[in-house]
Amino acid sequence: MRFKELLKPTKKKILLTIMVFLLIRLIIVFPPVFYVAQSTSMSPAINRGDIIFVSYIDFSDVEVGDIVLVDMAEYNRIMLYSRVVSIDDNTFDTRGDANAGQHAFEKNIPSDKIRGVITGSIPMIGFLEIYHISSIILALLIYLIFSLFFIKSKPDHV
Repeated sequence: MRFKELLKPTKKKILLTIMVFLLIRLIIVFPPVFYVAQSTSMSPAINRGDIIFVSYIDFSDVEVGDIVLVDMAEYNRIMLYSRVVSIDDNTFDTRGDANAGQHAFEKNIPSDKIRGVITGSIPMIGFLEIYHISSIILALLIYLIFSLFFIKSKPDHV
């Protein structure tokens, strides 16, 4: 009986389905750029295992306080996500929120190393190794998570 109640169409379920369909279309047309946070250096803003979403941005639009994604291949790091603490003409300095001070590789970073600004995150889903999951499966996973908030069961004493 309860399973049949879950299958009954309601306005919320129909709206959620339409929103997810549009989200899947958007993801297919404009794939999101996301990374899995590998460290705790930006805690509590970004924790290990969070998925972080990145928007490409020109260096001239970066402001102090932004959390940026930086290409750090020359330091044997693939990417660095850290908060901008100062900006000069063609360089900037960053620092992780949870770090006591700046590391050497966070100082005088050339502007051409910036890859984007962190625009949001989803906590802990990164532990599922999203790197190997397609965009459609990610959209379905997000759908399942959001549907938990919209589907409510009726009380037993009706």
